[in-house]
Amino acid sequence: MTVTKDVIEDLIPVYLAGAASADTRKLVEEFMAAHPGMLGVDLPETKVEPPKDLGLRALEGTRRAIAQRNAWLAWAAALSFGVFSFAFHGKEITFLLFRDAPLAAYALLAGSAFCYAMFYWTCRHLVVTGLGAPHSPALWAGLAAVASIPFATVMSAHIGWGLVPAAFAGMALAKSLNRS
Repeated sequence: MTVTKDVIEDLIPVYLAGAASADTRKLVEEFMAAHPGMLGVDLPETKVEPPKDLGLRALEGTRRAIAQRNAWLAWAAALSFGVFSFAFHGKEITFLLFRDAPLAAYALLAGSAFCYAMFYWTCRHLVVTGLGAPHSPALWAGLAAVASIPFATVMSAHIGWGLVPAAFAGMALAKSLNRS
């Protein structure tokens, strides 16, 4: 088989990235020695050293990702349970937000749904990159059940169905256990 200039041009990025096998490196080096200047690219003579602070930068990136995950969960919980703002009138408790301002309650719940989704995405990102351990289905079921309480309560108050909270908790538990 004849090695052409086009083949070598295809192999140069792999060679320069250091991802080429020994045979590919040898092939590229022999072609470049036999045809100097043909590609207009000079092969590096020294290997590239990683930055000295690479480990520190990786650690800081991990810390940032974990802090971001925790912030998403905190915001999600604060927004979703914010619909339970209340006032005492004698011996009576009045829930203000989802009774007096249902649109604001729905806006808070929409924001919390986004934050819960970002929390889940960040957890998955940490697991996929090897920076975090996968959580058990029981933990996800518990989190889903707790997170569904404000959604179910607001829907139940506006629709008038008492079974909405149980349905939300059941769906969250079934979805979580189905993942395992």
